Amino acid sequence: MKKLNNYTFFCLIYLTIVACKQNNSLYELIGTYKNADLSNIETIYPILFEQSIIFTDNINDTSFYLKAIDSKSLKNIWVLKVNLHTPKYLYYNLQPYKFKNILVIPCSNEIFAVDLRTGAIIWRTIDDYSGEDFLEGINQFFFRTYYDYKTKKYLIKKININSGHAEIILEQTHKADVKIHCRTPIPVVNNGDTLLFYTCIQQKIESKRTIPFFNIYSQNKKMIIYSDSLKTNFLGQGITKQPMIYENSIILINDNQIVEFDIKSSSIKSNISLPRDMLTSKPLIQDGMLYYPCEDGFLYAIKLNDNNIKWKTKISGTPGHIKISEDKIFVVGGGDGLLHCIDIKNGQLKFSIPEKKSASLFERPLLLINKNKILLSDKNKFYFYQINE
Repeated sequence: MKKLNNYTFFCLIYLTIVACKQNNSLYELIGTYKNADLSNIETIYPILFEQSIIFTDNINDTSFYLKAIDSKSLKNIWVLKVNLHTPKYLYYNLQPYKFKNILVIPCSNEIFAVDLRTGAIIWRTIDDYSGEDFLEGINQFFFRTYYDYKTKKYLIKKININSGHAEIILEQTHKADVKIHCRTPIPVVNNGDTLLFYTCIQQKIESKRTIPFFNIYSQNKKMIIYSDSLKTNFLGQGITKQPMIYENSIILINDNQIVEFDIKSSSIKSNISLPRDMLTSKPLIQDGMLYYPCEDGFLYAIKLNDNNIKWKTKISGTPGHIKISEDKIFVVGGGDGLLHCIDIKNGQLKFSIPEKKSASLFERPLLLINKNKILLSDKNKFYFYQINE
């Protein structure tokens, strides 16, 4: 038998190591962070600011902590304790607003503006009435809907993120036999005018007859320039997600309907039906595709121009928010606690983490730190994964 020389031997060893790495290292755990109580991590999904990761910790009905850690060294940068004026938990899955180095967090009748570089509170407001815990904005201005129980009015406020100065730009009243719930508006700049697109649900108290509708308010004209209603029902069902903007259209999720509204013509462009969406998740639009997780446990990829379903793939019930990195879709299943990595072209599953059933399962929130680095968490610590594919 012919002996191998040293060069050939080491080449074979190297190729074997490379082959093993290619088969077994689609991803690798590169770090953990344990100094946190992450049982309420879904209140605010972790936020990336420059090189810092911002997240909530130790939430209770009188206070919460906001923390910043370095995404590379995992060292603490700052810790802020916020005492709530009105005892109330931060709303599950709330939506803050970030502009430059300022993060604004809503909580019932309060708003906090935090400097993400230092962890200092810049300003804070307390109202006599509560607001929706969703904020939407454009540049240094953000919007929030409030309800005044004394006057039975819905108010939409425009707020300056630098100073906290607020102005009421719209008030709506309702009759005694009707309940109305209005959502925070989505601002859209169109021909030099800022249009506020907001949705409402109107429900008759006795009959439970529910009418979802949406309005467009012009800031230049200071009036509602368009209003329309969608499918009436008696189950209290309405528009479940904040509208999404795509080119000259606004996409609405109304129960099991996906409605596309054309801004220029002020008309409904298309309407398709799918299984109902999931409250825990958030549809995402990218490159003309709508990625839409449904209650049937599937993720749908829908081409918006023709509303054709390009693919659908089984993930898990009650998934978290979808994140996209180049050719990969990441989503954590609420039903199975796994991170699913899906090929964006065909919907095929690339891999799931963890592979072993005995391993810790993840909470729904995930954060893309860069195109190949992901932050996940269970109730006790963060996990940092490097994606090698």
